[in-house]
Amino acid sequence: MAMFSPAGVLVVLMMAVVNNNIAASEVTLGQSPPNVICFYVNLAATSKDPLKNGPEELVPALDKCTHLVYQDTQISKAFEIQSLRPDIDTEIGMNLFRKITDLKKQFPKLKILISISSAENFEGQQRYIEVLHEESLQGKLVDSVEKFLKEYNFDGVNLAWLFPPNAHKVDKIQSDATPPPTVVDPNPEKSRLGFGKLVELMSKRLRPAKLLTTVMVIPHVDYHVYYDIPTLNRSSDLIILEAHDLPSPSSKYDVVDQSGPIYFAAGKQDEFPNIDKKLKYFLEKGAVANKIVITADSYGSWALIKKSDLENPTNQTEQSPGGIVFYFEVCEQIKTLPNPSEHSAAFLNKLNYILGDEYFKEAPGSANPNPGVPIQLKDEYAVWLAYEDAKAVAFKTSYAKQAGLAGVALNVLSFDDTRGSCSGVKYPLLSTIATSWK
Repeated sequence: MAMFSPAGVLVVLMMAVVNNNIAASEVTLGQSPPNVICFYVNLAATSKDPLKNGPEELVPALDKCTHLVYQDTQISKAFEIQSLRPDIDTEIGMNLFRKITDLKKQFPKLKILISISSAENFEGQQRYIEVLHEESLQGKLVDSVEKFLKEYNFDGVNLAWLFPPNAHKVDKIQSDATPPPTVVDPNPEKSRLGFGKLVELMSKRLRPAKLLTTVMVIPHVDYHVYYDIPTLNRSSDLIILEAHDLPSPSSKYDVVDQSGPIYFAAGKQDEFPNIDKKLKYFLEKGAVANKIVITADSYGSWALIKKSDLENPTNQTEQSPGGIVFYFEVCEQIKTLPNPSEHSAAFLNKLNYILGDEYFKEAPGSANPNPGVPIQLKDEYAVWLAYEDAKAVAFKTSYAKQAGLAGVALNVLSFDDTRGSCSGVKYPLLSTIATSWK
């Protein structure tokens, strides 16, 4: 943990490897992983800079990706695959489905998958459970996916299933990353077997047409309960383990200091999950290493805390505001460290819209009597950050190589430094994955 003073104090904690066998000197340039899976969110096509990430902005990234996963779709009331945003995805609007799959003309080796991984309301979440309990509904979903893939020229489907999240302790940090309220599964064992059956049905239907079926194990879900690992290993083409937010999307900063550690931190062997533990569980239960992919992540967590709580965090009783931070925001903020008095970077500007005036030396926005003066937090406050930089991503990639895994995924492209504003390199996290397989 390090402390800086860029227009207000930042406590910056990078999600690097702890207690590991991979020395920094071992992370050197090598060949690309066999699978570099790039996750793409359709909303990025409609965003303003620097988040805008349409087909044109994707081009510099795609020579490094073996697979592009388009997010998101949902399960309709008829238990069929359905666009969440027809105004973005389909011909009634931006027609982004076809614009994205048309990129294969420029990148013919690229495989583009559609992800079933979202819901627009409580009823939509419920359908993720209902379809697993009724084989006829599974058949309807499989039929619709096959038709959908052919209609829009996708190469497969990614199943990132919305199982009910784990129950966690009450957190100290209020986070906008917390999953929305979700259904309670009345029969988890039936859901586990049903999901295995769905993956089996899907792959049997798609494989003859050389279409892929991948499974994504999302955070906050009890993977001991919901994944029939031998069936998933046999039926899916790849199993993607999300390797972030392992304990919780909003965690006590005095309890969890990294949201995606590879190994145990000293003294925490029995207390917290980590990537290595999760991977070993899947391998012990029948998964093969060369079918597993782990994620590197272009977003992390932040929380506003009092510096006094760093001295004695157990005294903290009030909840602290917090949420998601994007890599491009962090790298820009750190870039200002040599001259913090000259300007505030994107991250502190973002806090204007989240925090009240009482946290700042001068009221932000229109209330600021000196709008040319950089935004500064009051001296008693600090910002805690957990994120992955290029070094942390290189460690993850090297770990995946040494573990014999199938590759590494970047989740998601649009939160990387897509413009190269920090280092002059566009998509530096993705580039790190593509050059650290050694």
